[in-house]
Amino acid sequence: QPEAVVHFCQGYEANYPHLEPLKKKIEKAYDCQCPAFVVAPFLGDMLRERYGRTSFVVSPPADPFFRPTLRHRARANPWIAIHGIFECNWKGVVTGLEAIRCLRRNGMPCRVLRISLLPLSEEEKRIVEPDRFLHNVRPRVVAKAMRRCDLLLFPSLETEGFGLPLLEAMLAKIPVVSSRIPSTEYISDGKLMLVPPEDPEAFALAAKRLLEDGERWRQARQAGHEAAQRFLPDAIKENLSLSIEWALGQLNSD
Repeated sequence: QPEAVVHFCQGYEANYPHLEPLKKKIEKAYDCQCPAFVVAPFLGDMLRERYGRTSFVVSPPADPFFRPTLRHRARANPWIAIHGIFECNWKGVVTGLEAIRCLRRNGMPCRVLRISLLPLSEEEKRIVEPDRFLHNVRPRVVAKAMRRCDLLLFPSLETEGFGLPLLEAMLAKIPVVSSRIPSTEYISDGKLMLVPPEDPEAFALAAKRLLEDGERWRQARQAGHEAAQRFLPDAIKENLSLSIEWALGQLNSD
């Protein structure tokens, strides 16, 4: 008897540019009528609309390494974090770097923390050379570096399935300016400053408003932290138990 299979969907891989040669194979795999766990509701909507499949939302839990420090306002020379692989276009790193250039042109000094799985490239350095670059480091190292930051720019495109760096910043009470895409609308729950993707000037303007206004900055810290609470491990653990019961029910009914 074949083993039971549940599909864990973290993003729709057929839309990833680097997987274009495999698109037909990916779409064929998605035609498999097995139950699915999805990390965000919009992925479940996609599975239902395109493939007629059922799903259960099981989001990843927030990492407890990411915790806040006591802060009252942003630094005069703030640290701004940008996560993601520069070469992966749907991470939107170019938009984030261009937003940094906009801020500096408009007279706002800032320092850049870049975090990536891949080393710093010459192409990226030609846009903005980061003040600190973390390459393929452990979560504890990222969490410690993030605690020094005053803002996160999260410029991912719609291909982004979830966005853990966004959730980690929220948990650490780091204000965020993010692209308005389905995954960030879900995570932020209306509590973050969302701007159009691929719009560096919109990112820069929103960042400037947060960094220059102490009250606005503090409100953003608290709002993001509150929104992140539903992704704490205990809450996710309960949801995971429900998802397993749901999947077993789906499999037994076939």
